[in-house]
Amino acid sequence: MNGEEGRQEVKSTVNTAVVLSGGNMGDTKALIDKACRKLEILCQTPIRRSSFCVSEPWGFDAAQFFYNQVWVFETAHTAEQLLDHLLHIEQEAGRQRIQQEGYASRTLDLDLLFLGQQMIQNDKITVPHPRLHLRRFTLLPLVEVIPDFIHPTFLCSLAQLLEQCSDPGHAQLEKP
Repeated sequence: MNGEEGRQEVKSTVNTAVVLSGGNMGDTKALIDKACRKLEILCQTPIRRSSFCVSEPWGFDAAQFFYNQVWVFETAHTAEQLLDHLLHIEQEAGRQRIQQEGYASRTLDLDLLFLGQQMIQNDKITVPHPRLHLRRFTLLPLVEVIPDFIHPTFLCSLAQLLEQCSDPGHAQLEKP
């Protein structure tokens, strides 16, 4: 045996990951920027970002509007590995997840929206994110960076989902 025989090649699959970052407590833009830089280091990949989207709270009342930003990057991490990274970054930003009914203000929220065309549902994670098509504040920044991405469940582009979105909430992209 010459060393090449018997060796198995392990292939890692690279997928496009899409994350929605957001928050409405503290210096949200700075927290989002810092979180993005941490994820770039952890995943060792450049991250393409949308503009910030400013929106009123969705599903609850709060005095502060939200800032959201979409991040798109290539990764060989699994959905579960990415989720663990995202939860750790949230915790470092002061996010305290408490069991409660409904939505609440937060320092930082990081949601894995897509991982390529994978469809995953288990007790830890659901991908694609199950409510992204209902939220204008998610669709606006998504369409800014990847308008032609096909949603694996609805089999239409994100631009088409935005056209069909009936969310009456105020949301708009901030232009530099």
